[in-house]
Amino acid sequence: MSGNNKIIYSLLLLYALFLFYPSNLMADDLSDSVPDYDSKLLEDVEDKEVASDEGSQTSDVRLEINVAARKLYLFEDDELVRSFSIAVGTSEHRTPTGRRYMQQIVWNPWWIPPKSDWAKSDKKTPPGPGNPLGPVKMDLGKAILIHGTSQPRSIGRAASHGCMRMLSSQAKELARWIQETIVKDNDPGVFSKYNINSKRSYYINLPQHIPVDISYDVVKVRDDTLYIYQDIYARAGGKKMKLIQKTLKDAGYDPDEYKLDFIEKQIRTIAKADFSFDLNKMKFNVKEIKKIKKAKKKEEKKRKKYALLKQD
Repeated sequence: MSGNNKIIYSLLLLYALFLFYPSNLMADDLSDSVPDYDSKLLEDVEDKEVASDEGSQTSDVRLEINVAARKLYLFEDDELVRSFSIAVGTSEHRTPTGRRYMQQIVWNPWWIPPKSDWAKSDKKTPPGPGNPLGPVKMDLGKAILIHGTSQPRSIGRAASHGCMRMLSSQAKELARWIQETIVKDNDPGVFSKYNINSKRSYYINLPQHIPVDISYDVVKVRDDTLYIYQDIYARAGGKKMKLIQKTLKDAGYDPDEYKLDFIEKQIRTIAKADFSFDLNKMKFNVKEIKKIKKAKKKEEKKRKKYALLKQD
């Protein structure tokens, strides 16, 4: 083959490669080039009431995330549909609280290492088993995501760089439920396509934005049960019992009617643990309650009398 023919052949080969190169891979490579999370950005929004754009229309579907509990709750029309255990940010990379809005689901996402010290030796990862985001990510804005994980043992712990990790199977379950509920003309066959074309990313923009409320509640009362979670960010300090009393009172329970000494002993015995107490079982009997209230009134009279004497 002559020199000119070799040049022509090479040009034709390059042209053919350009025409037939998989366009979806090119699109994935470019459109997912924004870092999934950046610890420096998290420093700017941490501990503030962060709110993403609500958009023109919101959904009757909503999510609640309690960082202290490491739990995600899915609601529809204010009815609890399902709860999931999650991993949240470490004390160095705290998950910020506040209201956000889920606007997009990405199936088979790329992971792009952020420009942060912790990720400086990491490389861009295509969709697949080794991807830190797992098979799906749900974008909440401002570098915070709900996503699957390649580290299932981290679930239930403060282990991420600010995002909420889920077991990959459960992340797929949540994303599919949301997509089927929100995208009314959704074709059920698309989920098979996501699995078959697992190296290609699919971007689903939600026509209704889903409110996501992220809180840090060390103490919660729900269905006559008192839940006390680990203070993973050390916000409660030594005031956990005062917080328990306030939470009970705010929920309509009289703290004096419950065995708080027993509860305090339990949480002091095992510091790094979550607890739940059946309030029906923790309540004093009628006779005990009367005795406690009588003693409290007596103590209150004594305190007021002492205050008057002090004024004189």
